[in-house]
Amino acid sequence: MGAFALAFLLRAIWPDTPSFMVFSAVVVGASLLAGPGPGLLSTALGLIGGLLLQGGADPLGGAAPYAFCAIGLIAAAVGSAVQKQRRRGEQAATALREREAHLRSIFDTAPEAMIVINPEGIVQSYGASSERMFMWRPTEVIGRNISMLMPEAVSRPP
Repeated sequence: MGAFALAFLLRAIWPDTPSFMVFSAVVVGASLLAGPGPGLLSTALGLIGGLLLQGGADPLGGAAPYAFCAIGLIAAAVGSAVQKQRRRGEQAATALREREAHLRSIFDTAPEAMIVINPEGIVQSYGASSERMFMWRPTEVIGRNISMLMPEAVSRPP
């Protein structure tokens, strides 16, 4: 409704402005944000609104309605590709969360102490069995060097 009011206002200020082009932003936005269905629907509604705003002028004589339909179709195709990519990203994120939860459950239920460190020896993960064995909470160990868990004779170089 706002796009129709804006088109009507612009038509009053600049009578030679093609009414259809005001609706182009709505069509592109609907296609990118909601997909091809809403994009095509907004194209059809924009076409009807543009024809109504043109009034008695030759509605199909100019290139504006055809250009507007082409914009709508292209925007719907791009919107479809964007929606597919968005769904793929969401599926990948879900799979990653599930895998992380699975690995975390294995890590936390392992009977032996499991500690993951980076190449510099900094603790990245600290399992529940490690907590029982070393009597350190994960918040006290994660982010610190693994040498803090080793006896002093082992952690110092000779």
